Amino acid sequence: MKTEVFDSLPEEIRKQIDAMSKASETPKLPDIRERLAMNWLEKFELFKSQTKLLEMFEEGSLPETDGRGLVALTYSGSLISIGPRIAGERWLEYVSIALRSDVPDIVSSQAVAIKGPVNQKEVLAFERGPIKATSAVYRVALCAPQISVDEQDKRIREAAIFLTHSFMKINRSLSEPGVRGAEQFTIKGMAQYIARKNDLTVELTKRILEDFLSTVETGLLLGERVSLGRLGTLSLKVRPAQKARIVKNPITKEDILVPAKPESPVPRLSVSAALKDKAATVDPAKL
Repeated sequence: MKTEVFDSLPEEIRKQIDAMSKASETPKLPDIRERLAMNWLEKFELFKSQTKLLEMFEEGSLPETDGRGLVALTYSGSLISIGPRIAGERWLEYVSIALRSDVPDIVSSQAVAIKGPVNQKEVLAFERGPIKATSAVYRVALCAPQISVDEQDKRIREAAIFLTHSFMKINRSLSEPGVRGAEQFTIKGMAQYIARKNDLTVELTKRILEDFLSTVETGLLLGERVSLGRLGTLSLKVRPAQKARIVKNPITKEDILVPAKPESPVPRLSVSAALKDKAATVDPAKL
């Protein structure tokens, strides 16, 4: 059995993966150890690229007196996103490796306090909040000290949303054959995630999302250019009238009459330059 990725990882990571591969709740797949190693490496690469994109820097520790927020990756492959300290409290989002029934896939809270400093190779402990401690921390990414609290919060939230959903998708790849994972990007799935992240009810969050989409649709149908923030703008473009024409069926080679079409408005999404730049970094093999 090939173990190229597993053998290339640091010893501490290999020990974690070895333990996970033997756990009773881990799927009993023939190449599970190598698959766990590949998943861990993919998470690590995403962690590095996303934090770098948001101009966050890896540091070995965060002193107890430092109120900056952070994004951390554990040796086991869990993700921890923590907001900057405001009035003595921080928000938390924790994404587990989804292989243990006693640990939820995602834990969110708007009020946690870190216990002691955050150091690489040590557990991250909390004085209060939904979890007491995580597994040992492998990497810690922080914003520069001069970055404002509001900007820190914005960057860490963006990193958390992208990495959380990425890690959830990677975790699902370890499901037993034929087991379908959760639908992350349906209205229901997004409402559940946003509600949990912001201490809202799923029902209220879903109504807000539906109202947002209805407002976007209304603006479009009224002929307005509707801003979608970082995604771009949505508008109507008039498609010219088309004359009737004859085309050949590519299979039967028979002539087919395509009827004339009148001039008509059609929706058009103008994608932002920032989104185009991000899309260009996606590996086509993963689509």
